[in-house]
Amino acid sequence: MAFKMPTGGGGSSSGSSGGDRTTFVGVIVPRAIKNLPKYIAALPESNEVFKSILNVVVASFEGEELGDDCAVTDLCLSSSFHLYLAISGIFSCSAHQLKYLRSHAMIGLSSLVTKEVSEELLHHVFAGLHALLTAALRHPPKSFKKQHFADDLHALGLETKQATEISKVVYGAKRASIEDTHDKNAIKLPQLADFKWRVDVAISTSELQRVMKPAVLMQMTLSDGTIQTFEMPVEQFHKLRYNTAFVLKEMEDLEKRGILQQP
Repeated sequence: MAFKMPTGGGGSSSGSSGGDRTTFVGVIVPRAIKNLPKYIAALPESNEVFKSILNVVVASFEGEELGDDCAVTDLCLSSSFHLYLAISGIFSCSAHQLKYLRSHAMIGLSSLVTKEVSEELLHHVFAGLHALLTAALRHPPKSFKKQHFADDLHALGLETKQATEISKVVYGAKRASIEDTHDKNAIKLPQLADFKWRVDVAISTSELQRVMKPAVLMQMTLSDGTIQTFEMPVEQFHKLRYNTAFVLKEMEDLEKRGILQQP
């Protein structure tokens, strides 16, 4: 099936939106996003199919459970779906996220297949929109102006009617539920729940009758319940104390940089 290139409100597919400013996707535009305008142009001129695909993408971000009894196992293994995974670079996501993407892509998009709209075309649009929203949602809305976002979408080749719908997701009420789902499913390291320490003095050893050397014994309890116990000489404790203070100072200096300041 031949896809026609977009005309009208589209623009360049490079990572620059004019001047020296780089678009929100970065200098190198992912292939799924770069090819998105031509696949959207192959959809029906009414914006309804595009909106339906966008809703499926948003549902996958929100992580709605569809249940394991859905008859999509064979469909999930289809060659076109694996093509979608490959072009969108989603092979690196977690198994939990992949389950959502499989179920929502196959169930949500299957009802949109017609003689004019192929399953392959739907997967390409789904892949591009998923990659686009993934890049957009990384930026806090307060630090990224809505007009700049719209300009970037136009620079990437999207027309105004599609840019408007995508902006509603990034700056609308749906964003809160997407971020809540991300926080719940994000992989997190255990945090420090409790910390105890004491100073022990070795009076003597099997080799020396008089040592009188202090050592610091530390016990850390993590949020997952594990307990880590270790001992170090006073000299090593001072190095740990210095390096910890040094890292905290570096973090404070980094947070003061203008690029990290919210307007």
